[in-house]
Amino acid sequence: MTMKNKYEVVIDYINQRIDSGFYKAHQMIDSENELAEALNISRVTVRRAIDELVSDRVLYRQHGRGTFVRSIPSYKEFRNGVGFTREVLRRHEIPSSKDMELRRIFANEEIAQQLQIIVGDPVWEVKRTRCANNVPIVFEHVYFPEKLVGILVEDDLSGSLYALLEARGIQFDYADQALQAILADAPLSKQLNISVGDPLIKMEVIAYMENGTPFNSGSSYYQTSSFKLYQTVFNS
Repeated sequence: MTMKNKYEVVIDYINQRIDSGFYKAHQMIDSENELAEALNISRVTVRRAIDELVSDRVLYRQHGRGTFVRSIPSYKEFRNGVGFTREVLRRHEIPSSKDMELRRIFANEEIAQQLQIIVGDPVWEVKRTRCANNVPIVFEHVYFPEKLVGILVEDDLSGSLYALLEARGIQFDYADQALQAILADAPLSKQLNISVGDPLIKMEVIAYMENGTPFNSGSSYYQTSSFKLYQTVFNS
């Protein structure tokens, strides 16, 4: 089973309390000190988790009072984007990978442009099918610049690559996404255990660090027969 980072433990704990009704909409959650003591995790880690939940519009802060639960969105089970492992864990399911393939290749013009590197620079090409409770959900075909992420090995593909890169100091901050409805061809139908012609959501993503440096680009193909992408839109 994929090991969680400590801040993800805090996020899961708060989300589970919201899902169970222990925390209700507009109710103040436990303080950072109380959460740190209950989970035996540092207050700095708790604050990071709360900051992320505030950024995700799950919580909100009131100066001088505390942190509160937002009104619960109708569609919050799966946020489209990146971080498949964490999203599956939030659904209380087990993430896994199969049909993993790792190649060291050299960037063509398109990949170089997306990753802001030089044509011919080495990149890692990753192909794998991600599963939730052993059900194939998404086929990923993505690229990582070797000079930034370092060495990858095939065993790395079994878990969260974003968690692995975070441990190397590469922190995801934001992503550019383009979504398109397509129909499954024969190779994708085999990877996702669906029929040729079944509808898919193709998501093209370029993921960036806080300084604006891209560290990941490529496409993900989500099957929709047993897994749906929901999104609640907020007024910024």
